[in-house]
Amino acid sequence: MKPFLNIIKLDYLQRTRNYNFLITLCASLAIAYTFVPEPNANYSTIRISDYVGYYNSAWFGYVTAIMSSIFLSLIGFI
Repeated sequence: MKPFLNIIKLDYLQRTRNYNFLITLCASLAIAYTFVPEPNANYSTIRISDYVGYYNSAWFGYVTAIMSSIFLSLIGFI
């Protein structure tokens, strides 16, 4: 088990030294901020039928997770 954890640690360190990782992380944070619109906005990023959701931590987490996974699958693995 220890060699496996060592491989994971070294892979993580190698990836975080790359500038592409930093650029992707910053872009993800900037775009994730725009994923959840203000309560009085006339648009929504995720709508389930006519349900938009209450503005609480569960809804923010749901919207951010869905939109981030879409964003990272399109751009994050260049």
